[in-house]
Amino acid sequence: MALFGRKRKEEPKETLPELPPLSALDQTPIPEEPKSPPIIKREPESPPVAPLFVKMDRYRQILTTIGNLKTAVMIVKNSLGTLQQIEKVRDETFNIVNDIVEKIDNKIIELDNNLLRPAGFHESEEIFSEQQDIRTIEATVADLRGQIEQLKSELSKMI
Repeated sequence: MALFGRKRKEEPKETLPELPPLSALDQTPIPEEPKSPPIIKREPESPPVAPLFVKMDRYRQILTTIGNLKTAVMIVKNSLGTLQQIEKVRDETFNIVNDIVEKIDNKIIELDNNLLRPAGFHESEEIFSEQQDIRTIEATVADLRGQIEQLKSELSKMI
């Protein structure tokens, strides 16, 4: 109950008509619908004219935005094409440089073989024996130096 304000009149509630009992529905036969070919629904064609409920300044703004998007997409496409060309040129340049390096390496090996060991030059056993003699003499000199150092240290202890 409201304390202030107008009193409302109670409105009569609408009643729904009574439905027949379910047993009565079960007894009534359901008529079958004749089968007809399916109806193909076509969507209504859009009108060729733009709707008039869009404000003109908003419509121009949308057209400008779409134009900007088209421009941006074209820029990206052109950039991707340019990058593809750059990659292609880079790969070709890499292959060329790799071939040049291999040719230079082969020339260096050929020069090394021809200049340091010319054809007809055979290392003789005399050179090997002289090198071995030099090594044995150097080893003997190193042993003698070690013995001299040992004798010096013993002399310094005695004094």
